[in-house]
Amino acid sequence: MADWSPETWLIAAGRNRTAGEPLNVAPVFASNFYLPDERVYSRSDGTPTTDALESLLGGLEGGRALVFASGMAAAAVVFNRLPVGAHIAVPTDPYHGVEGIVEEGEAQGRWTVRRLDQADTPAWLDALQQCTLAGRARSSRSTAPSPHRSTNVRSTTGPTS
Repeated sequence: MADWSPETWLIAAGRNRTAGEPLNVAPVFASNFYLPDERVYSRSDGTPTTDALESLLGGLEGGRALVFASGMAAAAVVFNRLPVGAHIAVPTDPYHGVEGIVEEGEAQGRWTVRRLDQADTPAWLDALQQCTLAGRARSSRSTAPSPHRSTNVRSTTGPTS
């Protein structure tokens, strides 16, 4: 599988390769409808469907991926991983749940917040140079090429809603 092109990886990754098994992972819906195994709650324990997606995305990026049941879950993890004293930039009118996390962290003295107009591109570019999250994202990326990514494929990462 390491020699697959990105196109092949996108179609074939995350699938069970055992003879006689279904080609695709069957979708597993909300845990209140279906409790197939030791996973009790799909939002915290995941499902075989999310496992397959994590395998596909992680392999494409040459690492591991973690998917979330909601955008707010992803946002909460990102903010809660920031160190005390972090500098962050947020839009002046973000999603209300994100605003609650930002305000709480700011009130606790966990981080310094820079609020920017979403249309102010120069301010956002400036914030990229000063904010903790931007610096962490750049420094945490591996410089080694993924075995599943050719040099002409642009890498994109971010929370999944």
